[in-house]
Amino acid sequence: MNPETEAGAVCLSQTSVTRHNERTRTHRGLPIELLREIVLITFANYFPDLCIDPEFDTSWDDILSLLHASRLLRDITISILKYVLGDVFMDPQTQALRNYKPVIKELHELAVVHAKEPLEIVHEDAAYKAATQHHSDCLLSWHARAFGISVSIIRHGERSTRPLLYPESSRSVNAEITKLSKLHSVPSYITDTIFDSMNCFVLIHLFAHVKGIMLSRLCAMAEYFGSWIHRNRSVGIVTDIPSGIEAVSREYQAIVSQLRILRDRLLIRFAVGQRRVPKLSEAQIREAGFFKALSVYRCPPSFQDGDVRIGFCMEHRKDLLCMVLDESDILRPILDKDPGPPDTSDMPVYPALGATISAETHAEDEEEA
Repeated sequence: MNPETEAGAVCLSQTSVTRHNERTRTHRGLPIELLREIVLITFANYFPDLCIDPEFDTSWDDILSLLHASRLLRDITISILKYVLGDVFMDPQTQALRNYKPVIKELHELAVVHAKEPLEIVHEDAAYKAATQHHSDCLLSWHARAFGISVSIIRHGERSTRPLLYPESSRSVNAEITKLSKLHSVPSYITDTIFDSMNCFVLIHLFAHVKGIMLSRLCAMAEYFGSWIHRNRSVGIVTDIPSGIEAVSREYQAIVSQLRILRDRLLIRFAVGQRRVPKLSEAQIREAGFFKALSVYRCPPSFQDGDVRIGFCMEHRKDLLCMVLDESDILRPILDKDPGPPDTSDMPVYPALGATISAETHAEDEEEA
C-alpha cells in the first residue's frame, strides 16, 4: 500500500470511528425507530394525565426532559410535537417552542374546570376562553376539549341548564379535529399512540360510572316489566308482547349493546386486559337494584309452555347478567342462590290486552292482593 493510500485509509478509519462515537454518545447505540417509540409512549402517558386528570401534578414535565436529553431526542420530540401542538406553539422556521409553559398550564386548567362544572360554565372560564382564542391550530387542545365534554356530561349533565350544548359542542370540536388532522396530514402512528391513548384513558376512568348508570336504568326497566310478568290480568297463556313493553324492551337491549361496545373497545381496540376493566362494587350493584331485577325475571312455575313471558324473562335475565360479567367473581356466591320470587305487593295489576280497568277495579284488585 502506497503512503497516500495508507493515509487515506487511516483518515477514513478515524472518520468512521468518530462518527460511531458520536452516534454512541448521541443516542447510546439505540436505533432511531426505538427512540421514537420511547418518545411516543412517553407522550401517550403524559398527555392523558395532563389534559384529562384534574389532580395531575404538573411540576414534572416529560417534554422538557426529552428536549434536554440529547440533540437527537430533541429532534425526534420536535418532529412529533409539531403535529400535536401545531404552529401556534412552535415556530415553523426555527422549530423552537413558543408560549410553551402557558399552553401546558391552560391545557391542565381545562381538565380541572371540565371536571368541576357543567359545560355552560366551562365556556365562561378563562382557560376555555384562552384555548378558544389561542389554540386554534393545536390538535392536542381540541382533543382535550373533546374529552372534557365527555367528562362533563357524565359528571354534570343532569344539572346542566343547557343540555343541548353538549352534542352541539361535541360535533363542533370533532369536526375541527378531523379538519386539522387532514390539513396537517397527521401520521397514523401519532393518532394511534397518543390520541387513542387519551381515548382509552377517558374510557377507563368513566367506564364504571357509565356502567352504574346503565345498570340502574336496566333495573328500573325490569321493575316496569314486573307487573306485566307477575300481575297480568290476561287469562291463560300470554301470546303477545304489548307495544309499550316492546318499546321499553328495545331500549333495554340498546343499553346492553352500548355497554358491550364500550367494553369491546377497551378489550380489543385498546388492548386493555380484562383484569384492568373497571368494576362495580357489590354495594353499587345492590344499590342499582340488580338483585331485585333478577327476581323479576324469575318466572312463576304456573306459566305454561308457549307463554311469551317465559322467553322474555330468559332473554332479559341473560342481558342483565352480561352487564356484570366482569364482576362475576364477587357475585358468583350470590348468583348461585335462587333469588326467590319478587315482592309483588307494590306491583300494579297489568290490564289484559284491549281491556280498560277503572280506578275502582284497580283499587279492588289491590285490596285483594
